[in-house]
Amino acid sequence: MDIGAGSRGNTQSWTPNTVGNINEVIISDTTLVSTNVNDALSQWTTPTSALSGNWGVKAIVQEARVRIGTTGPQHFDWSLRTASTDYVAGVSNAPLTSFSNFKNQLWTTNPNTSGAWAITDIASGFNLGIKSLA
Repeated sequence: MDIGAGSRGNTQSWTPNTVGNINEVIISDTTLVSTNVNDALSQWTTPTSALSGNWGVKAIVQEARVRIGTTGPQHFDWSLRTASTDYVAGVSNAPLTSFSNFKNQLWTTNPNTSGAWAITDIASGFNLGIKSLA
């Protein structure tokens, strides 16, 4: 299973475990991270400073560009890290053997508090990612 994304997060157990070959501005299917192991996390940081002004957070939305190989993990779940804890959405997405976009995992509440998101929830250590599944 392969993915392309942003800056290395708390857990990056995919190969390579750095982000030197990932460009979050220009999407390229030739630069990626991958795993052949089930239950491996690929997490990425997000900007943690809000623009000036009064802001609220309605939801966190995730998107990923993913493909599978002929062997290894054939599914993935969405991962989110907040308040030093990893959470998964509890879904089993089934990518194709060519890169395709998976969109709109919508986290309408903070899984750590079960309440509405606050702008302060998106702080240092906040990560988005995916988890490989069998």
